[in-house]
Amino acid sequence: MNLDGAQMLDRTFSLNVDDVFNMIFFDSPFFQSLFAKKNTYNITVGEWTDIDPNNVSDDLKEYKQYRNLSYTMDMNQSMAKTVSTTEVQYLYASSTPGQAYVIKSEASNMGFPLSSSFRVDTVYYLSRGETENECNLQIYGKVVFKKSAWGMKSLIEDSTIQGLSTFVEDLTRSLLELTEPDLKNIKLSNGSSFLSKESIAPMTESIIVTRDPIIAGKKSLSLRKRSSSTSSSSLSPNIIDQKLSSESGIKKRRDHLFINKIQTSLDY
Repeated sequence: MNLDGAQMLDRTFSLNVDDVFNMIFFDSPFFQSLFAKKNTYNITVGEWTDIDPNNVSDDLKEYKQYRNLSYTMDMNQSMAKTVSTTEVQYLYASSTPGQAYVIKSEASNMGFPLSSSFRVDTVYYLSRGETENECNLQIYGKVVFKKSAWGMKSLIEDSTIQGLSTFVEDLTRSLLELTEPDLKNIKLSNGSSFLSKESIAPMTESIIVTRDPIIAGKKSLSLRKRSSSTSSSSLSPNIIDQKLSSESGIKKRRDHLFINKIQTSLDY
């Protein structure tokens, strides 16, 4: 497992590690909402597929699953109005439900000068925190050049890492909003200094989104609540019915804000 590159994030969230994995790495409302913030459309998300270690090259034997993604993003810049991206995500064989997940993403872009000369590698390391409802998320990113960039290497690296920092900031804010919905202006920093480890107040319940793999083809999704005593060791926990609390105060407002965000951000 190679965690080289610039460290973009090292933070602990008051969320279960399995739930964070399911939200980010399945076609969930959380995933769709996150991509909507990037002015992204034409999104195609493949299913996770097993890798046969006896029938792959040596450089793929450390992974056990992969999936393909593609999408288009509006840039509205002088060098490119839109950019098309194809991405392959690999799940490391060392990943263990309930404990840790390591995912490597290899993203290639098309639509602007020299885009074919490099790709962007991102590694996500999710690990269980001190309690079941804590997850530490580390993210590393780097630019891998496939051929000469004609003296543009530094510019490509700087702009690419900046773009990745913006995505990581959006991801961090979205995860924080699940447990800290009353934060109106979450101040985050970009670049290599984006390593905040401030403690987050523990939650007795958190709202998460999950997909039942049995009916995944129908895109059947729902909200469910995880209590602090609930155990999770499944890659994709079973769906249960949505239950909104009638309690007053912050908890009720949290549910309302989160559900409205999902409903207004997506046409799912």
